[in-house]
Amino acid sequence: MLKELELKRHAMTGISYMIPLVVASGLLIAIGNIAGGNPALISDYKSSYTLWEAAVTLGVYGMGLIPAVMSAAIAYSIADRPGIAPGLLMGMIANAMGAGFFGGMLGGYMSGWCVKFLKGNIKVPIWAQGLMPMMIIPLLSSIIVAFIMFFVIGRPIAVASFALTDMLINMQGGSKAVFGAVMGAMAAFDFGGPVNKVASLFADGLLINGVYGPEAIKICASMVPPFGVALSWIIRKSRYSKSEADNIKIAFPMGICMITEGVIPIAAVDPLRVVFSCSFGAAVGGSLIMLLDVASPVPSGGLFIVPAMQNPIGFLISLGVGSIVTALLLVALKKDAVEKQNNGEDDEEEDVDLSGINIK
Repeated sequence: MLKELELKRHAMTGISYMIPLVVASGLLIAIGNIAGGNPALISDYKSSYTLWEAAVTLGVYGMGLIPAVMSAAIAYSIADRPGIAPGLLMGMIANAMGAGFFGGMLGGYMSGWCVKFLKGNIKVPIWAQGLMPMMIIPLLSSIIVAFIMFFVIGRPIAVASFALTDMLINMQGGSKAVFGAVMGAMAAFDFGGPVNKVASLFADGLLINGVYGPEAIKICASMVPPFGVALSWIIRKSRYSKSEADNIKIAFPMGICMITEGVIPIAAVDPLRVVFSCSFGAAVGGSLIMLLDVASPVPSGGLFIVPAMQNPIGFLISLGVGSIVTALLLVALKKDAVEKQNNGEDDEEEDVDLSGINIK
């Protein structure tokens, strides 16, 4: 259990460093494509080029840095500053070989563990101790892990990554709908928890390979729970207590920004019904995302980045249908809030007591 927590902590560190780069790069690509009419990448810097070509080119370069940033951040989380250099190099190798995001993650773990091992086991003379963090350990760990990436694991990861990308691109009809439903349900299941993070990492990895549909599913599925819960409250306020209603008023604006964690206090009161309703609604939204060929080059941002999507109307339809399904399920499955029932019983008891006093 402790090992799993450590792995997750290092991965979350990598994600926290990676997300700003992904968002900035994705927005640059989206803005350049929308304003410039899908401009070409700059291939000759001696010739003239437009602002939009520069924006898209910069965004593509930024996307290419994602495996290196992810790898370096994970290695830094494990082994501190000596892990940065080998981590960056492993991420660059992974990107060059086509191993992409997942190769970068694995390279980061290997770099960090290798540096940590060397720090604890290499003994040098006193005069060379100052060179350990700056030269000896980064150099040795880079050589060791680069050999493993180049000659052992890099190529199999790249082959698997290409196969997965081709499979998703070639999906048609029912298989697309099933994939969208499964991923949508996963992204909404635990409101930003481990299952959501698995779906998010999967989508981010495919983003680097130019597959943008899963990112749109992730965004939609993260927004369906707060939107669906808020809509169910509007339809039937008696289903929620005053404290839950106050939480819904906070969760909805958070949902606009794609922050799904605002639903957690509502789910904590009635987890089975809320989790089922939100996951089912997100699954419906995810299926529609795939069937309507919605795609997002930007991995987060909520409603604010909808104009940058491919088929933004399709995204709004998917989000709306998923939210309505969630709301209807919540209205049908949830019972009225206990606090309201108690108040009603108390009022009835007070009426009886008062009438008895009047008779006397």
